[in-house]
Amino acid sequence: MRLIIASPKISFKGDVSFGIGNSLQGGVTYNVDLANSGDDIEADVSLDVQAHSSDSVQLLFNQAATLSSVSFDGTGTVLLNAVIQAK
Repeated sequence: MRLIIASPKISFKGDVSFGIGNSLQGGVTYNVDLANSGDDIEADVSLDVQAHSSDSVQLLFNQAATLSSVSFDGTGTVLLNAVIQAK
C-alpha cells in the first residue's frame, strides 16, 4: 500500500533539542521531509479488498517508532521516517 502525503507538517508541544546548537520551538509548525522517499509512505500491509465492497481499512500512525528517528536539517525542515501499520 502506498500513501501519498501532501505538504506534511509537524509541531511539538515543547522545545526539542537536536545535538549541540540545534533546537526547535514548541508550538511552531515546521515542514516535514519524509525520509521514506519523498512524500510517499509505503506501509508493509497485506490486504485483500474486493471490488465494489464497502470494507474499510484502519491504518495507524506509529508515533513512537516515527518520532524515534526525528532530525533537523538546520533550514527549518524536520526529517523523519514515518511508520504506518494496519490495525
